[in-house]
Amino acid sequence: MSYSRSKTGSPNVGDTVMFDFGAGLMVTGVVVEDRGHIGAEGRRLWRVRMQPEPGAEPMYIELPGEALTVVKHVA
Repeated sequence: MSYSRSKTGSPNVGDTVMFDFGAGLMVTGVVVEDRGHIGAEGRRLWRVRMQPEPGAEPMYIELPGEALTVVKHVA
């Protein structure tokens, strides 16, 4: 899988981000942790909390920054 660099820069903890959750389904979530450079080839990974539908338990996923598009930076 290849990723393109976000045009809005690197995410920060607390930022709202958008990413491809498979089959072209774009979802939003909130960055909850910077996991550091622990990914393949030293990629920096971010832990993202997402809620697939209202009332559902939140889900967590770790993704490289290149897979994330920042929708809203934390103030």
